[in-house]
Parts: sequence; C-alpha cells; structure tokens
Amino acid sequence: MTGPELTPRRFDLVARPSAEKGGSIIWTLPAIARRIGTSADFVRDNLVKAEGTPLRTQGGRFYVFEDELMAFMRSEAHLPG
Repeated sequence: MTGPELTPRRFDLVARPSAEKGGSIIWTLPAIARRIGTSADFVRDNLVKAEGTPLRTQGGRFYVFEDELMAFMRSEAHLPG
C-alpha cells in the first residue's frame, strides 16, 4: 500500500490537533499510519525501529500516545542519518 508523498505541508495538515483526539492512544500500525498520512509498512519498517520512537507494544499490539507521536514527527529524530 502506498499513499501520497508525505511533504512538510501535508504533514502539517494531517498533524493538526483535533479537539476530540487530544492526547488519546492510537492502537495498531494501520491506525498510526492513517494519523500521520503514510502506510503501515512505513511505520513498521521505519518508525518502530527509529531511535527514541514513542511507539510501544502491549499484548503484541502497537500503540502510541497521539501527542508523543506528533512531537516525534515534528522533531528530526525520525529522519535517517
């Protein structure tokens, strides 16, 4: 599955906070991927393995606190090299 290119402008649009989400927990790789506008493959192959990643596991399922994910994506910590 491939999605549209994740440009800085597109990320700002998908990362805009929403009142109903706040600091909620996002469960599963596909849901995390939808929140940042990318694929579950990208999350599994890159973000899960990135140093300082906010993604966690519980009972074999991945989850992340939305506010931590947004802070991580805004930082340069997830960028290669």
